[in-house]
Amino acid sequence: MSHRSRRILFWSFFAIFIIATFFISLYAAGYRLNPSWPPNFKQILQQTGTLILDSSPSGATVTLSGEKEMGWLEKYFPRQKGSYYTPVKIKKLNPGEYVVRFESSGYWPYEKKIRLYPGEATYLEDVELFRQDLPAKIIDAKVQPVTITSDKKYLVLGDDKRIIDLASENETQITLTADTLKTPEDKINFIKPASIKYLSLISSDLLVYATDWEIYLFDAKENRHTLITRLSHKINSVAWRQGGYIIYSTANSINIINLKDRDNPTALINLEKMSAPVLDGSGNVLYFTAKIGNQEGLYKLFIK
Repeated sequence: MSHRSRRILFWSFFAIFIIATFFISLYAAGYRLNPSWPPNFKQILQQTGTLILDSSPSGATVTLSGEKEMGWLEKYFPRQKGSYYTPVKIKKLNPGEYVVRFESSGYWPYEKKIRLYPGEATYLEDVELFRQDLPAKIIDAKVQPVTITSDKKYLVLGDDKRIIDLASENETQITLTADTLKTPEDKINFIKPASIKYLSLISSDLLVYATDWEIYLFDAKENRHTLITRLSHKINSVAWRQGGYIIYSTANSINIINLKDRDNPTALINLEKMSAPVLDGSGNVLYFTAKIGNQEGLYKLFIK
């Protein structure tokens, strides 16, 4: 090989090294080469973003959808879908809108639309998945109102005057007093308009309430009413669950709303006929009377 050929070869490899180092450095700094036709030189280098996800329970499968997800390399060498599991940090995603879907066996899936911005991390770490379960019958009973005692230890079937011990799930006899069924909502100083049918206390200053067709959040400090949702089916109960969730029911369904994502309620169950559910002290079990098939009874539904 001549001296001139060796020099050309040396400088060729040197140029390749410099160019490769330049692009590797850009990639490490969170940039992507974004070639297009016709060329758009303003966007040829795209700064990427990061998505940080977690869920309860952990280990949920996460999938992303949206054209912005794929850079030009992934169009020809696509990465495997469904390969993310919470908790996860997904780096070097192109900015734009995504639909993030969480799935876990035995739980209702959850989807949320998010926007990713260049050079920023977007967090979605408080996703709570709810169990996809069937109600379990405790005892035979006709469909009727159910209440829970203030200590959350007993259920009272209103029409039959029967009392169920939640620890044993057997019928028992206790003396009911004026305070036995008193709820925190009974103790608050709140002038209740006639249109309000149901309410649930969040804190000393916040409560959630429902009319026949709408659910509101009320801030007593600010005297502010915020509409959460409006329904086409008549509401027959509303309850606050710790973590920022509102559980509401209609004549045939139980649903849950995440206050941070009001547009995507989860339908926990749909039945032919049911009473308004009550939530146990842990916030993980709902109790109600219902007709399922030909069976009427008192049922429980695990949601966590």
